[in-house]
Amino acid sequence: MIEVKAALELRRACARFRRDLEKVPPGASRAELLDAAASSLARLSDRAARAGLPAGAAEGIRGLHDDILDWLRQHGNPGSAPGDDPAGPTGLAGDAENTGLRLWTELCGLSVLLWDLSHTEEVMGHDRALIEQVQGELDRIPSGTQTVPPVIRVLLDGLFGRDDELDDLLGQRDRVARFELEPILDRIALDELDQAAGGGGGYGYGGEGETIH
Repeated sequence: MIEVKAALELRRACARFRRDLEKVPPGASRAELLDAAASSLARLSDRAARAGLPAGAAEGIRGLHDDILDWLRQHGNPGSAPGDDPAGPTGLAGDAENTGLRLWTELCGLSVLLWDLSHTEEVMGHDRALIEQVQGELDRIPSGTQTVPPVIRVLLDGLFGRDDELDDLLGQRDRVARFELEPILDRIALDELDQAAGGGGGYGYGGEGETIH
């Protein structure tokens, strides 16, 4: 089992991996998607190694990276064959298209696997304790304070990768409004309670199923 510190690092790596892929514009070709994926996988491999990723999963990342590079060498001319979406028409020949689709499917599966590896019971306990600490700090803020103080933002860094909406809020602006943060924390806290009670909802990375893009 991955230690809590390593699992948190892996969660951060997984979140950055998905965000790297989200930078590919809508309507990108299969080649553009896989070209971006190859670059993202290289960065993910380095980050995951520092996080102590299990050997089998690390080998899976490297193997998928190599397979994508092989596909790109044969078929990849990013931008030459636009498609409506990652599963849409690409203009590639049948075998190339089927292989490209399989690689994209494996990429989506890898993202789900890494998410699962980084979300142990110990990590969920860490998140619950940290959320309680943050909410306690918020309760101590004078009622007229509209923005979140730096001490809370430092604490929230420990939740990076836990929730896309929270990551977006903290990453897009220097000053975070308390009225924007509190509903997000309340929702995450409810998710955590549901998980602690054995429920199946909530603990995910954006509600997009097995798609990354």
